[in-house]
Amino acid sequence: MDESTRAAAPPFPKTTPLAPKDHAEAVAIFRSEIIGALTRKELDHGELRATFRMLAEERFRPPGSDTTRCYSVATLERWFYAYRAGGLAALQPAPRSDRGHAQELTGELRQLLLDIREEHRSASVPVILRTLIADGRLEEG
Repeated sequence: MDESTRAAAPPFPKTTPLAPKDHAEAVAIFRSEIIGALTRKELDHGELRATFRMLAEERFRPPGSDTTRCYSVATLERWFYAYRAGGLAALQPAPRSDRGHAQELTGELRQLLLDIREEHRSASVPVILRTLIADGRLEEG
């Protein structure tokens, strides 16, 4: 090979970057990056628990999010054991149980929910729903 050929050839073949094929795979990769190193270590139960506690204090930015958040020890443990049992596929989020069912509200009920949310910003959705069901303004289910 002469000098001009050597200078023109790239040092490595061009490959396409690895990218998740969908959001579920991006979430699985994200979760594996958090707990992945732990799956390669030999830790006794106490050391593992202590590591989960330290990880639970750290902030992480999930795929597609603009904000960071912490994950509980229970969540990290669930991811860890799911990964050990089923690999990356086990870390994909499960589809919603109500997937494919319309979530339709009347205009009146929608406005009521918006008014409640505006007046009580810190109230969680489950608390609002339980209250509306208890008041008889919303049917259960």
